[in-house]
Amino acid sequence: MSWFKTTKAYSVINNKCPRCHEGDMFLHSNPYNLKNMDKMPETCPVCGQRYFLEPMFYTGAMYASYAISIAITVATFVAIYTFYEMPIFWFVITATTILLVTLPFTFRWARTMWINFFVHYDPEVAKKVKAQ
Repeated sequence: MSWFKTTKAYSVINNKCPRCHEGDMFLHSNPYNLKNMDKMPETCPVCGQRYFLEPMFYTGAMYASYAISIAITVATFVAIYTFYEMPIFWFVITATTILLVTLPFTFRWARTMWINFFVHYDPEVAKKVKAQ
């Protein structure tokens, strides 16, 4: 399944550099370390790709975060509606709890998705990285 490593999905799911798919996008691997969940290096530690392409670059990641949150909320609604007959109050409580629990992942995935719109995987850079 080495072809998967060249996809944007690999970069987003694993929070890897969009250019080489090797370097970590975040300084700390534990997203539940809430003090440091948003800390990112200026550049990729492996290939040198800049992570902050312009000032306020990740403001656009709010759109990706919103889409992920809507997907989680809809999935929660479908699961509750399909398997349980609960009042809407319990749906709201359940959806809110799930969104809060998944917030660190949503935050990181949104940033990784956003930079993947603008920076593409470069097999030549990946080859150079592997050769080192």
